[in-house]
Amino acid sequence: MIGEDPKLFLTKACRGASESYVFFLGILIRRLSDFNDPHTATAIARWTALPDKNGVIPQEAVEVFVAAHEALGHLGVSLPQSRGVPKSTSDHALLACGDLYYWLSRTDVDNPQVADQTLSARTVLLDHHQCAGAAALQLTTSHLLSQDGTRKSLVKEYPDMALEICREAIKRRDAQVPYFPNGFLNDAASITDFSIQVVGTFGSVDDLPLLKTLCDHQRHGVGVLDAIKRIEARTRI
Repeated sequence: MIGEDPKLFLTKACRGASESYVFFLGILIRRLSDFNDPHTATAIARWTALPDKNGVIPQEAVEVFVAAHEALGHLGVSLPQSRGVPKSTSDHALLACGDLYYWLSRTDVDNPQVADQTLSARTVLLDHHQCAGAAALQLTTSHLLSQDGTRKSLVKEYPDMALEICREAIKRRDAQVPYFPNGFLNDAASITDFSIQVVGTFGSVDDLPLLKTLCDHQRHGVGVLDAIKRIEARTRI
């Protein structure tokens, strides 16, 4: 509305947005948080809830989920007590990623990768027997969700954790559990491709034997060879 206060307008937009239509909501949430007004958190908090698994635009739903966690962290406001009812390992893993984005945005936490505040979330994602951590990392760091390049990446901000998660995901590649059941980053093969990329980026010579077991794999072979080359170039073997 012409002449309306921008902060009030964005607050109303966040309050009135429908869960079935969330285009551009992530941008609105970020712009609202830029006002640095903790009172706006009440309009943002609802969007920290788990995304609808059957929604028609899952990538936008995840974008909003992440943006809301970052915004509340930026504002220094506590996360809501309820962010949906987690019913599966993939639910818990995605909420853990939300926690990590939240603490990345808090100015009072110096090193989230080893901070006590992130221990619980890191523990959830590092539970390799649940086979849900790599899929959650992939989902929240997808290039589709950060086209402007400004989004912080959990893989880059928590590299030790990401490497361990993805290393184990390659070993258990057929058991990986996605968040969305249909249509969006939902198969074990894509999760394995992502995990290979992460190991190639942050891994060491100790990871070469694992990668070499997939050199001749029809789907993953090319990605594995690239990962091996990157490790060798970085370590100068």
